[in-house]
Formats: sequence, structure tokens, C-alpha cells
Amino acid sequence: MLKDAEILSRLIDSLGAETAKKAFYRLQWVPEAWQALRNPEFLESAEEDAHEHAFHPGVLADLALAQEGLLAINPADPSLQAEIERVLRAIGSGTEPATRTLLDVGLLARHLLRLENSEDSLRSWAEAPGAGYLRWASPLACAWHHLQHPRHLFQILIRCGSPEAAYLALRSLELFVSEADRDGFLESMTIEERLFAFALGEIPGTPPDLMVLRQEGQQPSAYDARADLALREALASAQKGEFAAARKGLTLGWEIRNRQGALISDALAEMAHRQGDSLLELEARRQSLEAHATPARRVALAACLFSAGRPEDALEIVRPMDDPAGLILGGLIHLRLGDRASAASSLRCGYQAMIQGNIPLPTWLPRLADGL
Repeated sequence: MLKDAEILSRLIDSLGAETAKKAFYRLQWVPEAWQALRNPEFLESAEEDAHEHAFHPGVLADLALAQEGLLAINPADPSLQAEIERVLRAIGSGTEPATRTLLDVGLLARHLLRLENSEDSLRSWAEAPGAGYLRWASPLACAWHHLQHPRHLFQILIRCGSPEAAYLALRSLELFVSEADRDGFLESMTIEERLFAFALGEIPGTPPDLMVLRQEGQQPSAYDARADLALREALASAQKGEFAAARKGLTLGWEIRNRQGALISDALAEMAHRQGDSLLELEARRQSLEAHATPARRVALAACLFSAGRPEDALEIVRPMDDPAGLILGGLIHLRLGDRASAASSLRCGYQAMIQGNIPLPTWLPRLADGL
């Protein structure tokens, strides 16, 4: 079996450094494909047709199918369908092996391509409770190369309401769609869907270490990869008695998970606000602040309380703040409560802070502060 460095060297020889870099980045998300390349014979077969897309996960999955005589046959051929059903039954019964082969991933990719021909089937797959998006990350990466309507699948994943599904869609957009074509995927989305998608897009999603995945027989999570890796490293450190390193890893994993939850709550609050659901917005703002407190989230919750007719509660949140937004909101709250002196003081402080920070001033701010 070839070592990782040997595979990477062969990729560079076949594709050139820049193209090999892109191919390697894609392959990090499909550990089954990388594992297949560790087989010298499989790598040699892949090198025989070296071109820009030669090491695309979908092309490698096709090669795995071809070596078993399953690529050239009709998609409706009973033998191919029997193999696909075999893998699907293993998933449904919970007997799927810990480490999948690239052949199994290729078969699941063919299943996705078959679902693409049926709107109802595709939507049912995406919206099924506990759909197991982590399990389908590699098959989707392999199927993307052959999808006839990738924009449609992208929209279904975004709209089904699952953070994991949305992140999977965004990851596919990043990996397999050129920057020039990405706007076409986003243009038909509603404002709420874009907010949700872009908030998730800010979640750190560094691919997990391939060696760790192979040793543990796990699939990568595009959604919480950094947290997973930090927790694994913490466990390994604890087993070695390196408790300081273990604590550091656990703290990092905890912080990443909290930030992920906060971003999702932010997106939910924005959608609730646009839909006029003040109760849901308030709860989402509160959860976001609890998960990962920042001045912006504190102001957002206070503004939500203020709009809901609870100025006293809003004031309790912004009272200790000294950033411009908090000071200005505090001034408006004092004004609502009839405390003109405190309102003027808070607004003037916010005005000065904005000037010092080169923050664009709303035209009403100086006039309001002076008028009080």
C-alpha cells in the first residue's frame, strides 16, 4: 500500500502542482477515494487517463465501478440495481461496515443520480428525518460530476431546513462549482435562504485528518470537522496522560461547537424577523448570545427586546456596554423611558465612539444628541 506522500507526489507528476493541489483538496472530503489510491494498481489505472478531472472523486468512483463491470451496463440493469440495493439495505438495517469502499460509495452515487430523475424521490431523500447527511457526503461528491441539474439539488438541500444539509450543499458549491457559476446557484434563493446559507458558510469546516479517519473507520463531517478533530486529539492526549493538551483540545472543541450553534441561531433569528415571528426571533437571539457572546449579539438581543416593548429588560443588557452600537441603543432606550439626560449622555458617547472608530454616522445621531 502506498503512503500519502507517495500518492501526492504521483498526483503532482500527473497533473502539475496547481491542478494536483485542487484535486487533493477535493479528495480530502472523500476518504474512500484516497484510500483506493493507496492501492498501486488502482492508482496506475487512474494515471492512465491523466487530465484535469482525472482524479475527481466522481471519476475515481466510476473507475471502481468499471473494474467490477458495473459502469458500462444499463442503469436499469438488474445486476447493478441489486448491488445498489445491497448497500442501501446495509444502511437501513444499521449493518453498514465501519469502513466503506469506493465501490460502495460509487453505488450510492448512482442511487443519487437515479433519484435525480424523480422530483418526489429526491425531495423525500433530502427531507427524511435523520437523513444521515454525513453518510451521503462522499456519494454526493462523487455524483456531482454527473448531475444533470445540480442547481436543483442544491436548492432542495438548502430548503429542507437541516443545517447539515445546507452545509453539505455549500461545501459542494465550493468544491465543484467555479466562482463564475456560483451566482447562478444563489440567484433563485429567497433572502431567508441566503441568510441561512451564508450564516452556515461562516462555520469553520476544515477537513479532518485523513489518517485519523482511516484508523477509526469514520467519515468526515463537513459540518463540525474541526470540533471532531479537536475532540479526537484531546482523547488521544488523555490516553497518553497529557492532560494539559487534552484540556486544550476539549476547550477548543467546545468553543467551536458553541460558535456553530450561535451562527445557526443568528440565521434563524434573521428569518424569524423577516417573517414577523417576534417570539421565535427573541428566543433565537437569546440562544445565540448564550452560545457565543459578542457585542453585536448583545445589541441584537437588546434591540429585539426593545422592539417587543420591553425597554427595561433591553437596558439591562446594554447598560454595561461601551461600544458605539450599544451606547446608541442605550440612548434610545433611555429616551423611551423618559430619561432625557441619560439618553443625551449615551448618544453623545456613542457619537464620539463612532467618530473615533471611523464608523459611518447616521444623519440623525448628532441632531438627536444635541436636541436632548
